[in-house]
Amino acid sequence: MDVHSLTKDLHPIFRIDGAKPAATATEIDGLTAAAAVPLPPDYLAVVTEMTEFELLVNGKKYLRIWGSACAVK
Repeated sequence: MDVHSLTKDLHPIFRIDGAKPAATATEIDGLTAAAAVPLPPDYLAVVTEMTEFELLVNGKKYLRIWGSACAVK
């Protein structure tokens, strides 16, 4: 899936309210190595663009996507 469809062409009910810079290749490698299950390709695609971002859903609730460095901790 194209990264742009995940972060830039969001459905109108979502809004990205905050994000940190993309994960480094080293951070992604560390997360992949530490994961008990294979990581979804969509997640890996998103963290190559931004990390630790918050999605506001319907203007009411937040969904937080953790970055690779925080997920390993």
